Amino acid sequence: RGLGLARSYYLSAEVPTPRTLTAALQTEANATRRAAWLGALGEDLAVLHRHRLHHRDLHGNNVLLSPASERPVLLDLHSLWRVPLLPPWSRL
Repeated sequence: RGLGLARSYYLSAEVPTPRTLTAALQTEANATRRAAWLGALGEDLAVLHRHRLHHRDLHGNNVLLSPASERPVLLDLHSLWRVPLLPPWSRL
């Protein structure tokens, strides 16, 4: 009985011609587009937080962007922990 998830599953999806969020933010000149990526990521993280899930290794290289969808794809989901209460510094 720890804070980690009790079961694990393998989930896979192809992300054609991906870029990491880090690389995309460094090369994209359009501020509106950058804001849209970060806003979509914030929405996804808010869903995780509503379910008391905390991604312990969240950084720009663990987020992919596909030119086809413009939606962020989180990587390293094995780093998700269900927590009784999210620390204030990690809440959205």
